[in-house]
Amino acid sequence: MSNDRDQELLELKALMEQEQFRRFILRIMGETGLGSSGFDADPLEHARKAGRRQVGHWVADEVKEATKNGYLKMIKEHMDD
Repeated sequence: MSNDRDQELLELKALMEQEQFRRFILRIMGETGLGSSGFDADPLEHARKAGRRQVGHWVADEVKEATKNGYLKMIKEHMDD
């Protein structure tokens, strides 16, 4: 892993320690349709939704790589609400 990548992960881990940031990340993931199928009969709309979901997967993967515990804490907080 490069020094730049290490720094990115350290920064994300630090941000994930903030409850407000965890709620923001969860909102982003929700807006991307991560929990839905993304299917649409209209091929253009289907492609748009697929792109949004890909961003959601990227965000989730980044958070998990930076801090698995932070990711789990975020999900737990959401479930407790």
